[in-house]
Amino acid sequence: MMMIYKKIITLFFLLTTALFANDVSAYLIYKDMKTVKEAKEALAKNGFEVIGEYNPIKDKNNLIVFTHPDLKKMASKENRAFSAVLKLLVLEGKGSKATNPEYFLKAMLQSDYDAKVGANITSLLGKAFGKSKGTKHLLDDDNLEHYHFMFGMPYYEDLVKVASGDKAKLIKSLKANAGKDLIFELELGNGTYLAGVKFAGNRGESFYTSKIDPKAKNVASLPYMVAIENGEAKIMHAKFYLALSYPLLEMVTFMKIGSTPGEIEDFFRNLFK
Repeated sequence: MMMIYKKIITLFFLLTTALFANDVSAYLIYKDMKTVKEAKEALAKNGFEVIGEYNPIKDKNNLIVFTHPDLKKMASKENRAFSAVLKLLVLEGKGSKATNPEYFLKAMLQSDYDAKVGANITSLLGKAFGKSKGTKHLLDDDNLEHYHFMFGMPYYEDLVKVASGDKAKLIKSLKANAGKDLIFELELGNGTYLAGVKFAGNRGESFYTSKIDPKAKNVASLPYMVAIENGEAKIMHAKFYLALSYPLLEMVTFMKIGSTPGEIEDFFRNLFK
């Protein structure tokens, strides 16, 4: 009888948790018009550090990569480096779009996510850019910690090793091979090195993002990142990160870029040769 009672309580807890779960937008849209220069100044004024920028698509829109001491602190744990940065796509004359801290941080930090820190970072972005509106790219906040696209698809923890060896040598190879496409680099407190690299070329980011989203609305998730930690260079599995970045993605669309996950892995492996 006691066992049955416990099962009923557990089922009730799961059902009520699902009932009261909140939907979280992947991106926040800010309507206040700012130039790239003004956006960078607003970030700096509110405690953020801009560490890189580039133009991921062929127009006037620039993508800014930035961090914050609290982000770096949370990311300075094993396999958490990818949570150290956020991205802001400045849509000149149309406002801007940022990766939502409370979405991406929870997905990447999982049990290490501090909701108070996430909310504070979101508040600071509001001070910098004004009132925001979440996009329709939603996931249930209860699902973010253990997110995967569907059965049999990778989770966050299924990181892909693309190289191994001495840290200094790995960084040297990365810089030499990436060249001008190295968008940002960041050293974290635990000795982990994080970098973002533009995946150029005919099969690169401009190709697969246009296949997923012809209007290139969500390139705010770029550039793709690699972390060097404990003698290994790792990236997030593309089948995880692309699905996380495009939560409205359907299997039919995913099939259009069927070779992209492997091409991303090959791209990063080649950066360390």
